[in-house]
Amino acid sequence: MNRKKKKSFRILLCLLCMLLIPAIPVSAALDDTTKTQMEEEAARFLGTAYEMSDDELENMRTNGGFYEVFVRSWYEDREVVGAFKEIESTETDDSGSDQIILNSVVDFENYTSDVVIYFDAEEKTPVNYVMNIRYSMAEKMTQAFQNMMVGLIVVFAVLIFLMIIIFLFRLFAPKQKEVQTAAAPSAVLSNREPAVVSVQQAVPQTGGTEEEIAAVIAAAIAAASEEAPSANGYLVRSVRRNKKSVWKRV
Repeated sequence: MNRKKKKSFRILLCLLCMLLIPAIPVSAALDDTTKTQMEEEAARFLGTAYEMSDDELENMRTNGGFYEVFVRSWYEDREVVGAFKEIESTETDDSGSDQIILNSVVDFENYTSDVVIYFDAEEKTPVNYVMNIRYSMAEKMTQAFQNMMVGLIVVFAVLIFLMIIIFLFRLFAPKQKEVQTAAAPSAVLSNREPAVVSVQQAVPQTGGTEEEIAAVIAAAIAAASEEAPSANGYLVRSVRRNKKSVWKRV
């Protein structure tokens, strides 16, 4: 029972700290007394909230808005920064026209962090929370090196994937060549010019109908087809009378 009361008291204390800040009379430019009071209330809130248990954080989270943002951010950062130790300093920046910023330097077990709480300038209510962890130069260089290695691995993985695709294309290339080679004879025949047959019109000098002339030409083409067959047919270039034709004997 005492434990539940203690949890409720700590949650109420955090909420009260943040609710007291809007109640502070604030002019267009904060005076030193008001700034000091805001800084003390914010430091008190942070010191209490960082030591809350998960149940207490979840209860505070139900208030929504700023508190939900705070709890979600603290869940992400607390495993890295470690346990809360102390708040070194807190400063108020009211130079912005639409917001008031409280910057706090907080010491944790593993890292020192810059904590920023944003307040609405008109309503004087907290609207956002950000924690920036101060990593050492060695850790920053290590992280940068890791990011570079990840980028190189991704690039080389893509190149290897492209090489595999090109290699697979080459495996199928010989089959395509065989098909083209098999089709080569027909391609040669298709490019061959039609055979030229010179037909001498073997008709008598006197007389001769068109049917007779056509019959003689057809017979000559048929005879030429047996000697030199062509896939594209024949082209008749000339038709001449043969003076030695057998038709004279008829």
